[in-house]
Amino acid sequence: MIWLISLLLLAVFAWLLLNGINEKQWVDAHMHDENVSSDKGLFASFTELLDGDEEDKVGNVVGNLKKKSAEAGNTLGEKLSDAKESETVGKLMDKTSGIRERVQNEVKNEDGMLNKIKNNVTSAVDKAGKKVDEKIVNRNK
Repeated sequence: MIWLISLLLLAVFAWLLLNGINEKQWVDAHMHDENVSSDKGLFASFTELLDGDEEDKVGNVVGNLKKKSAEAGNTLGEKLSDAKESETVGKLMDKTSGIRERVQNEVKNEDGMLNKIKNNVTSAVDKAGKKVDEKIVNRNK
């Protein structure tokens, strides 16, 4: 039984091999023949799909996508330039220009809120560290 299955598999392999050789010879013979229509293949490259003619659906979709993206880019550029020139942006920049200076002054100020919080956290960590050290020392005795 195993011999029959082995012979069957060997025959299938030989048949596939001969068909593959025959297909390769046919492709080589007709590669430069303009009368034979070419196939883009199973995995056609993206650049070949982009070069479609006007009747090609993929070519139309890609062409429309290119046009819409160009229009959207132009529209976005116009809106950005209009927004930069608007009064609202000027007011917003005036209000936010002093924020950096205020934050730097707050950090440099020793009596400021940030330094008070930092000092409180530092003292709390030191106290907790001392308590842990005392418990470790008392545990060893």
